[in-house]
Amino acid sequence: MDNRRVGAPVPGAHQPAGGPAGLRGDWLDPLLAGDGVKRVEPVEDGLRHFATRGLFSIADIAPGEAFGPHNLRVLRPGELPQGLHPRHYAELVGGGVAARELPAWTGLQWDDVRR
Repeated sequence: MDNRRVGAPVPGAHQPAGGPAGLRGDWLDPLLAGDGVKRVEPVEDGLRHFATRGLFSIADIAPGEAFGPHNLRVLRPGELPQGLHPRHYAELVGGGVAARELPAWTGLQWDDVRR
């Protein structure tokens, strides 16, 4: 086995003769390479909703109150309903105000924002 091939582990590392079972010595097996399309697999869906960041109020916000670092954060929601995508943070902090009363730990939606 030649461990200088593309996809091989650390140079000089010991390799079993012929490579791991099923790879026949070819560390870049096409079946393991995938199709090159990035997607969320069904097994990852629960984690995706649990761990994908969003915009959340971290304090009670009164109607008409401006959004800022003191009351708005990018957080992972855990079991809370998801907030807006973090890409909107600068837009909201730069001139957005609350359209209604927002309790702390609320995932912001566009209906909650007056621009």
